[in-house]
Amino acid sequence: MSFAEVKNINGSPALVIDGKTFPPMAMTVRFNKPDYIRHLGEAGLRVFFLMTNTDWLRPGKDYTDENGVPCHEPSGLEAFVKNAEVLLSQVPDAYIIVRIGLHPPVDWMEENPDELITYQDGSHEPSILSSEVHKDEIPGMYSFASDKWKAAAGKALKEFCDAIDRLPFADRVIGYFLAAGGTSEWYPVNAICDRAKNKYGDFSPAFLKSYGNFLRKRYGTEEKLRRAWKREGASFDAPVIPNVEEQYHIHMEEGVLDAMKYYESAERIIGKNIDINARKPTNLGVFLNMEDYAYVADFYDALHEATAEAIVHFAALLKARYTGKVVGAFYGSYGCTDFYNSTTATVHSNVWLENVLAPAYMTPGFYIDDPGAHILGTYCELGLPAYAIREMDGWTSVYCAPQILRSELIASLAQYAGCHLYNTQDDVIYANANFVTIHASYKGKHTIRFKEACSPYEVYQKRYYGHNITELAIDMRLGDTLMFSLQGEC
Repeated sequence: MSFAEVKNINGSPALVIDGKTFPPMAMTVRFNKPDYIRHLGEAGLRVFFLMTNTDWLRPGKDYTDENGVPCHEPSGLEAFVKNAEVLLSQVPDAYIIVRIGLHPPVDWMEENPDELITYQDGSHEPSILSSEVHKDEIPGMYSFASDKWKAAAGKALKEFCDAIDRLPFADRVIGYFLAAGGTSEWYPVNAICDRAKNKYGDFSPAFLKSYGNFLRKRYGTEEKLRRAWKREGASFDAPVIPNVEEQYHIHMEEGVLDAMKYYESAERIIGKNIDINARKPTNLGVFLNMEDYAYVADFYDALHEATAEAIVHFAALLKARYTGKVVGAFYGSYGCTDFYNSTTATVHSNVWLENVLAPAYMTPGFYIDDPGAHILGTYCELGLPAYAIREMDGWTSVYCAPQILRSELIASLAQYAGCHLYNTQDDVIYANANFVTIHASYKGKHTIRFKEACSPYEVYQKRYYGHNITELAIDMRLGDTLMFSLQGEC
């Protein structure tokens, strides 16, 4: 049986299987195209994420379609086995991490409304819950604080593991990646605070119980709780759920961005005004007023700790069962959870959480190992080649590892390839044979260099900025736009 673990290698976390370090992995799709899977193996990939569901969520069924043709929907286990067999037929020495969905089935949610996120009026919000391998219309989002859900999903996980352990390729399974919530990334698909509908939660018995336990652990006595919250009636059994206005600070970034975007032009836009109150009773800018609204912070701490504890609950089940298998989950990912509201999960022993790993621009996932390449840049941490260029037979190959490329780098490659650069100041430029448009990225002097001598005519101001010139320097404000005709008046 293979032994997998996450170890610190050269100052960075890495996946180690039977003493050998393996490169990063990603979700695996396209099992209907075995050649694609084989090419991944030929490229050197050995660790694969296989996405599936428990049989609790997808038990499998036989049915007849609208044309009267008998059909079969595979269970979660059947779908996993089919994909794993395709993988191993093309990459026999592949290792598998099972990305397992822990979502409850729709009928369970319908039968257990107390386990769903509940708003102040007692309602639930119907929604669509989907992942790469399932999609359901649900009566409301299940609460990560629900003990009843954790018990049922834990039982389903155990049964799935029992089945996996009996498979002939069980030794190729080196870990589990826990999936729940929206897109399986541990966030609720329903908004906790919905300003448009003036709804807020979570008032579900499942969360209120978890919230009360959180407060008992944090404050010890209700006397300390009332003193911190400045609320005489505060209690562990009926903790305060902050309303829409009390959660105002979490939406302040929208007002800030709006003000930054329209500050100089608001007076010139019909019906537009900047309405941003940077200081209200509940907030100081984007920051919560902790002096008077500590209970809002406690609410969000409890909400996110319930998510982290659910992940740890399932991870502990797997760690108690197995030795030498890695366990992970998404948690706190930007773009999936509101980073104004997120807290950092505690990393328990042997529980690998995705956000513990350093981001790709800090830790090398790939580096350049080509003696024929001209190295232009290296990783800061280990000094390994990260940016290089190589002249090929009639074309030029460039590899750059960072996920985010600065515009200057793109421009330098364009110039190297022989492209004309109209501007080198990070402005937005649109150009063709007849027009050049510039959108200013800052306040100050901006320079346009034309491909050949011309007489630039600004089409909205209806005036020339020069005659028979190859370069134009102009003062512009942030956000100003000028559009020049290169063919005279138009």
